[in-house]
Amino acid sequence: MKKLVLSMAAVALFTMAANAQIWVGGSIGYSTESEKEAWKNFENKIKESKDKTTTILIAPKVGYQLNEKLEVGGLVSLSSSKYYPNKIDDKEVWNKTFSYAISPFARYQFASFGKFALKAVGIAAFGQRMPSSNNGKDKTKGDKTTTLALSAYPMISYSLSEKFDLEASLNFFGLSASTSTTKDADDSDIKIVENEFEIMGTSNNIATTGNITIGFIYHL
Repeated sequence: MKKLVLSMAAVALFTMAANAQIWVGGSIGYSTESEKEAWKNFENKIKESKDKTTTILIAPKVGYQLNEKLEVGGLVSLSSSKYYPNKIDDKEVWNKTFSYAISPFARYQFASFGKFALKAVGIAAFGQRMPSSNNGKDKTKGDKTTTLALSAYPMISYSLSEKFDLEASLNFFGLSASTSTTKDADDSDIKIVENEFEIMGTSNNIATTGNITIGFIYHL
């Protein structure tokens, strides 16, 4: 009986995998920002300072459409931001923050209207934020923050073609819960724990860019 159940489960998994449709999406970006300031000192000489910040983001997303209603997948996000203040005595000084997150998700289509579809999205996310700095002589690590979060919200999609879908997360309604633990870099026994729970629902300003974000996915 046990062998029969395992065989049936294997057949079911193989059938779902064979019928699964894979799609990809995500984000990638690079930005740099600088600020320059000039002034005269007591000797009437012009002095200059220049601050600079660079940020890199890579966040690929992959999904598997198991059937007409259900999709599962995951998102991996990597980001690095580095701030360079004005050099001190010609020595490099910077503050850096590296962070990553792993977010498996599931999406269920509960309604469709022609090329439009309404879906419920559930996401579980695990991530860490790790700052560091260089004062021109020594490199030091900052306080590391670890976050675990759960969220659910509705989204709408529009099928442009067999390969491309437009998607918009409807952030004016949703549920979210998270817990974050920050450990002191000098004493691991010192911790700061922050818990957050939110139920959000509003009918105001649903057409603003802050509440609706539009992206696309590509079906392989």
